[in-house]
Amino acid sequence: MEWSSEVIRSRQNRAVVELCKLTDRKAREATKSFRFDGVKLFCEAVKNGVELQTVFIKESRQNAVQTLAAEKGLSQAFEGEGRVVILSDDLFDK
Repeated sequence: MEWSSEVIRSRQNRAVVELCKLTDRKAREATKSFRFDGVKLFCEAVKNGVELQTVFIKESRQNAVQTLAAEKGLSQAFEGEGRVVILSDDLFDK
């Protein structure tokens, strides 16, 4: 996965808009995508080979996620064609 070097702070950002749409069932069916929240579900998805398109990480948790991935052997989640997007804490919490 490619890590974004910039922090997204705008709710109008295209990636954020698309992520928010996934709360709607029709949008999930149309894009054949879904979203989930939390470290536990992330770990389960990686261990079960779920292909991750994009991982959104809270700015203040970026280093913790990298450390967790290394400790739990989840580095394969951050390889390949997907990307990691860092969101400002305020935007992530919304």
